[in-house]
Amino acid sequence: MKYLFKLAIANIRRATRRTVLTFFILGFGISLYIFLESFISGWENSSFDNLINFQTGHIKVYNGQYDSEKPYILSNLIENHGKVIGELYTKPYVTGAAARVHFLGELDNMQDAVAVVVTGIDFINDPKVYTLTNYLIEGSFDPSGVIVGKTLADDLGLGIGDYCFISLRKEQGAYVSAEKQITGIVYTTDIAVNGSSVFLDIDEVLSLYGVNGVTEIGIKTADIEKSALHTAELIKEYPGLKIEHWKEAAKQTIQMMEMERKFDGIIILFIIVIALVGIINTMLMSVYEKQREIGTLKAMGMTDAEVMRLFVLEGALIGFLGGLCGIILGIMLNWYFAEIGIDFTKIWGSDMDFGSSVPAGVLKSSWMIAPYISGLLLGIISSVAASYYPAKKTSRMQPMECLRVK
Repeated sequence: MKYLFKLAIANIRRATRRTVLTFFILGFGISLYIFLESFISGWENSSFDNLINFQTGHIKVYNGQYDSEKPYILSNLIENHGKVIGELYTKPYVTGAAARVHFLGELDNMQDAVAVVVTGIDFINDPKVYTLTNYLIEGSFDPSGVIVGKTLADDLGLGIGDYCFISLRKEQGAYVSAEKQITGIVYTTDIAVNGSSVFLDIDEVLSLYGVNGVTEIGIKTADIEKSALHTAELIKEYPGLKIEHWKEAAKQTIQMMEMERKFDGIIILFIIVIALVGIINTMLMSVYEKQREIGTLKAMGMTDAEVMRLFVLEGALIGFLGGLCGIILGIMLNWYFAEIGIDFTKIWGSDMDFGSSVPAGVLKSSWMIAPYISGLLLGIISSVAASYYPAKKTSRMQPMECLRVK
């Protein structure tokens, strides 16, 4: 086997230019695979963080008859939310529980008005579940005023200290309105929060709308990894409520990521096929150029199986070198996007709203060991598979047939 290994290395070194080109093509495909896997993982992590930090917490509690297709109707409200929140805080695994209420409304700067989602929040408990306060760039988290997203504030020319009107339309059609002062501006990683949300004290929103219930209760647990187990426990304890783990709320995002992975898989497959064609071509050329040598080796006693192993080993070495090349290129490519990232706000503008599945600001890829290992294995396995036909063809050649080649 040691002799075959040395012979395979000699064969590779003999056609250096062609071999190097082959494993560079394979390496490019593997590096692209590594980058896409890392970037999609970073995209997923950022999207899930947005969902958890701004919308769901680890667990979300709704009314038992909650209609997700009509999220703003009054029949969705939880009437006994104060009691439920009090009970939740007795659970050892609950570190935070906060109620929110959502209604459609308008924000008016006395010249223009835009449609917004008016969210009533508990200014004391909300920071225990959500991270809105971490993204306050101007003003303060003051329950006496209104908190708005930076994109929305820029669109309406509003700043700290300015007054605006917030109007809500009740289900019966009547409008209620309140004049409020801008006390805080946030710029988050969630485009929807930046461009279409305003935050008021929850008691003021309920009083303005004339209701007592809340739309939802968000829960933060001590360990997110155990939150699915805690969700199951709460479902049993509160059969009259609809309780969801954050991953249930992320179904659409997860489905979109799966579609992205399938599309990326097609691209990678196309590149790998090109690389495999190159490997097959390299091996066939190697067989053609070495027919006399193969005949001599067979005449000296080398078996068909040994000849086949020689060329499969040669293909495996090309795959290994291509895999190493892909890992090096993948590390170099991923380093930039993991450390610097892509600022999507500069790409599509701060006023574009694609939902929570598309993060605002800088998106960074992640570092994972799995793509590098699978990329190396992919290079070796695909190269061995591509070498099989030329190796089989070579092993069937007769010594006299090989020696007659000029």
